[in-house]
Amino acid sequence: MEGKIDNLLKLVGKTAENVFKMNENITSLQSGESLLRLENSRLKREVEELKNEIRQKNVVIYGLEERDRNEEELTEIILRMLNEGMGVRILQEDMDGVTRLGRYNHQKIRPILVALTTMKAKKAIMRSRRNLKGTKIYIEEDLTVETRAREKALKPLMIEKRKEGYHVVIRRGKLLVENLECTEEAASFLEEFIKKKKAEREEMWRKRERAKNRNNGHK
Repeated sequence: MEGKIDNLLKLVGKTAENVFKMNENITSLQSGESLLRLENSRLKREVEELKNEIRQKNVVIYGLEERDRNEEELTEIILRMLNEGMGVRILQEDMDGVTRLGRYNHQKIRPILVALTTMKAKKAIMRSRRNLKGTKIYIEEDLTVETRAREKALKPLMIEKRKEGYHVVIRRGKLLVENLECTEEAASFLEEFIKKKKAEREEMWRKRERAKNRNNGHK
């Protein structure tokens, strides 16, 4: 009888050990899955940022009637609108190409992608787009669908924080508070966030100054 009990206890112990090992394996697998999800999310974000970087010099024009028959005519129309309608000095060599996006539909005006050769030309256009107020035409940055969706989702938060007296803008899918990149989570405790970020920035500058002084001292 005692032998049977001993055998039973050994079996229970062995089973418990196997269960423990299985739990360890499951936990390990879950941790690995979580890491893979994080890595996948990070890679997606990097790809999106790369796509936005490629589009960085582009602008998209909406609402400009389709009277053009080819790229040459479209280029002339855009140059006239920019120079005469908006007061921006843009030359043909400032543009790398123009194209209507999507298939022709007589019921819908297709947007125009304008690829510019310099950031200076792009910034001049973006600064002067307010001159289109009162028309059906407007100009936006060329962003990915994901970034546009993120900016749309961030707008209510931007409006809320502006009402609280903060300088808040959305730039290429990122929320900037007092010129500091801020997450949605950090926006709920902005004072602490801004203090922390400013302290980090000051510390970084102090380190640079100390390194600069050491380098000068060795000369």
